[in-house]
Amino acid sequence: MLDGEYEETSIDGRFSCRASSIVWHPAFHLHSNKIGRGGAVILNLPSGDQGAAPSRRRTQTSLDADYILQLAHASPVNAARAALEELGSGEAPPRASGWIRRLSALLAQDAREGRTSSIRRFAAAESLSPEHISRQFKLYFGVSPARYRREKRVRRAMKLISGGVTIHETAYRCGFSDQSHLTREFRKITGMTPGGFIRRF
Repeated sequence: MLDGEYEETSIDGRFSCRASSIVWHPAFHLHSNKIGRGGAVILNLPSGDQGAAPSRRRTQTSLDADYILQLAHASPVNAARAALEELGSGEAPPRASGWIRRLSALLAQDAREGRTSSIRRFAAAESLSPEHISRQFKLYFGVSPARYRREKRVRRAMKLISGGVTIHETAYRCGFSDQSHLTREFRKITGMTPGGFIRRF
């Protein structure tokens, strides 16, 4: 981020980004941006080797934006490497609090264990209405609880398929009703079928 500000929402949460922010997205990371009134100047760079990608995705740094811009003119890959090196020294993103954190953990567990927890039951346990839960969750993450769980499932499916697990077995492990269900959701999120993903990666 070279200048200005924007707010990003995704299944990882809501983040305010301003000049000197570094935002790293893994492949197929869905997010939305709301640009500030004064606009924003954003430099998109290729991340190169995904194996060297950092675990932290967003941070505030003392990044020298002019230096990165000059580097990008000569070599976008080297500019990306220089920016990614800064990720080790920045601030962690803000955390959700209370029931939002508990619900996101429950939905992530659903994705890992291939199950579907009841949002209505969760809302009753928290003494909140399902409508309130859905509205507030979407304000924080930018997606509904159901969409959050689907995106987490598809991310897990991508990891399993990349590791050599069959599409049929992946559908079962991730809680999809069958291979066709996995294929439909996978295509909605990534723009390709699981088979196309295997061929490409």
